[in-house]
Amino acid sequence: DFLDKLKEISESENIFIILEGKIDKATATKIEKKSEKTIVLNLSEKIEKKDNNTFALANAFGKRNAKEAWMLYRKAIDEGIAPEALHGMIFWKVKSMILAGGMGWDVEELKKIMDELITIYHEARRGKYELETAMEAFIMQCAQ
Repeated sequence: DFLDKLKEISESENIFIILEGKIDKATATKIEKKSEKTIVLNLSEKIEKKDNNTFALANAFGKRNAKEAWMLYRKAIDEGIAPEALHGMIFWKVKSMILAGGMGWDVEELKKIMDELITIYHEARRGKYELETAMEAFIMQCAQ
């Protein structure tokens, strides 16, 4: 059972993404108590933009809207868009934001994000992890 492993999960340095249907308040409280950070996303909510394209994902990321960016990312993956294409779109957005002076972000922070994107891509190519999963965690970390 997942709840039996909460202690081990909380001691891990890894990010855990839990995909569940609706969970009860008691279970949510147990998870929150053992978590450093908890983000709850309701996939049944409508995304503001009806047109799901990689530009919408990049724009949501640029607005630091983690929820919308993650939902657009998952929808794009589910529709068969390659993680490499989504990575490239976010990389392009970060690069454009740096060239435009930050667009509400600190330029040094954007440079670190760009370095992280490069590292994620190469580490995934080397087999350290799957690009799809690494990008999902990256989006949740950075777009907040």
